[in-house]
Amino acid sequence: MKTVLLFLACLLLSAPAVAADPKPDPLAVEYLVLSGGQATFDASLASYADQIAFLNPSVGKEEIMNYLKAAVDWETLKGPAAGIVDATFSPDELKALNAFLKTPAGQAYARKSRQLSLELTTLVRKSIEKAVTDHNENSAPPAPH
Repeated sequence: MKTVLLFLACLLLSAPAVAADPKPDPLAVEYLVLSGGQATFDASLASYADQIAFLNPSVGKEEIMNYLKAAVDWETLKGPAAGIVDATFSPDELKALNAFLKTPAGQAYARKSRQLSLELTTLVRKSIEKAVTDHNENSAPPAPH
């Protein structure tokens, strides 16, 4: 377990420092709320926990998830995430996107695109896990006779 926690600490420390934007653009924050930014963050955290648990089967996913939740939280990342949104879209684009996301079709799009992204990420993760498992099983030394 200490090895896993050390790995997680190194992973978190090796990432660029996240400094909260002192005053995020309200349009960008609104976009994050309307598009389900926190739900996307939660799903991403769970996906990372799955990956780490696969690489470290002796540690339970719940323990890894608890560690990640304590180390990284949405409130800390919301400001930098709003900065990314602000850098990606112009103010006019954000106004139009936010107006769309307030409609029933926009909310359906936000919900379904999150689900689609999660399912695609899960598909890729499971495919990689299978490839690693197959490789490890096929690379094992022959059993003694």
